[in-house]
Amino acid sequence: GYGRAVLTLLDESGRDTQWIFAGCDDAAIDHFHRHRMTPSQRGAALHERHRVGGSFVVPSTEAIGHGGLPAPSPPRNPPPLLFVPLHGSKGTLAGTLMLDRLHGGEAPGVVALSPLELFASQMAHAIEKKRFDQAVRSMQTRLSAAQEQLMQAEKLSAIGQLISGVAHELNNPLAGIMGFAQLILKSETNAQVRKNLDRIYN
Repeated sequence: GYGRAVLTLLDESGRDTQWIFAGCDDAAIDHFHRHRMTPSQRGAALHERHRVGGSFVVPSTEAIGHGGLPAPSPPRNPPPLLFVPLHGSKGTLAGTLMLDRLHGGEAPGVVALSPLELFASQMAHAIEKKRFDQAVRSMQTRLSAAQEQLMQAEKLSAIGQLISGVAHELNNPLAGIMGFAQLILKSETNAQVRKNLDRIYN
């Protein structure tokens, strides 16, 4: 029986990351972004004295700035806001669902809220699963990049070993040539031959 809703998604450190609106016009959404609740204000609103089952029925007078949405007009005696927390698998708060503009009647009790809380729990697990999937994809991308770098490093290492092997294979016969050139240089007296032997040795 609520006329508008705001789903606020939170990151692991409890900061707002995304908002989804239902039943709100552009002016209400703009107002919300200018006046949205801070994490500490949200914590004050989600106080034990407002708890009804697993949710929180917060009187408009205590919902700081009417939860960020424009207050209904006329502002006298507006119905309370309903906050349904979205708890993940380890009890972490994945987000909150805020419902406003209750049409007639009183705020729902524990029995009426239990199907909504069950749905909110399933929604929190779905959000958590999506985040895990995104984290896995991100890690797979990083792993692929690291594997590519490792393959490049292995290729360079193989090329280095090949060059080292070729150099070694060339050095052995060259050492013999240099040794013999030095021996001949010691006994040779012809200037032209010495010049050619120097060239060979160098």
